[in-house]
Amino acid sequence: MTSTSPSALGASGGGKPVPVPRGEERAWFDAARDGKLALTRCRACGVRSVVRVVCPACWSTDVETVAARGTGVVYSYTVLHRAGRPGFEADVPYVVALIELPEGPRVMTNVVDCDPADVRIGMLVRLVIDTRDDISFPQFAPERQE
Repeated sequence: MTSTSPSALGASGGGKPVPVPRGEERAWFDAARDGKLALTRCRACGVRSVVRVVCPACWSTDVETVAARGTGVVYSYTVLHRAGRPGFEADVPYVVALIELPEGPRVMTNVVDCDPADVRIGMLVRLVIDTRDDISFPQFAPERQE
């Protein structure tokens, strides 16, 4: 969603890159700041997608930003044993996952708050927010079964 070009990343006190939200990306990060996960819903065909200005199904520009439920299922994942970028060395090993949302789209993010060895395809997860340098990042953690 956010460009990773050097001009789109700011420096972080912890050494991790921090995106500089622009355009429609602002809705994604603004929702995260408010503890929510933002999606786009097309008013023309009803398709929901990650935040964008054009519907990926019918190409309509008649879209609105809506909040997702904040739950999902691990669709696919990988465990990184080497930092993918400078600044993430202290997080190794960490999980990068494709989370399937009940609204339909899949989002790429991290699964946190658990041992990476415990992550499984089909695992129920819930939204958690990580804030770094005044930017909030949607991530997911295992749904605790009571």
